[in-house]
Amino acid sequence: MTDRPVIGILTSPDTNGSQKQCIMSSYVRFLEQSGGKVVPLFYTDSDEAILARMNQINGVLLPGGDSSVLTPDGVPTIYSLKIKVILEKAKEMNERGTYFPIFAIGLSMQAIAAVEAPFEDTLTIGKFDSVDTCDKISFVEDSNESKLFRLMPDHLIVAIQNDEVTYNNHHDGIFMGVFTKYEALNSSFKVFATNIDRKGVEYVSIFEHIKYPFY
Repeated sequence: MTDRPVIGILTSPDTNGSQKQCIMSSYVRFLEQSGGKVVPLFYTDSDEAILARMNQINGVLLPGGDSSVLTPDGVPTIYSLKIKVILEKAKEMNERGTYFPIFAIGLSMQAIAAVEAPFEDTLTIGKFDSVDTCDKISFVEDSNESKLFRLMPDHLIVAIQNDEVTYNNHHDGIFMGVFTKYEALNSSFKVFATNIDRKGVEYVSIFEHIKYPFY
């Protein structure tokens, strides 16, 4: 037994064509430095195996990376469908009174939007130039209203808005208008911040679920 939260990290497929899967060590260190213990959630496992593991942990980190969210035909990949399984289970657990957070980064953040609003233009592929950049963020809602940011010290809130300190590595992204266009997103999520890529194009960088602790 442990008082430390146990957090699952979804593995990522090897984009070099092998059957291997991995978890970046930086995500493990990030959680361990915050006091958590880490266990893998293998994206190749059956839905039933993933659901059973979620009953034994306290939250999930969904990582970034360069895997595909959609097939060339615009259909969610197996990886994205596993994220949907995790989301639906986490919603059920929170509804039953079990606090179960999800923190999604980059690719996985995009996948959440793509599976929650499965429309052709939800995710825009290859149109953004934010590869390996450090940028400012622009809050479009009061940061004090954000569950993620409301406890952040004021000097850090100022820093992320005025200094180029947030790392971005994207060529895919979500336009702000998608969240107002589709009720499936607009009724469930609130956009808190956007970023501007090298070409001056705005994209969504931070959103939260209105009801559940999904960030």
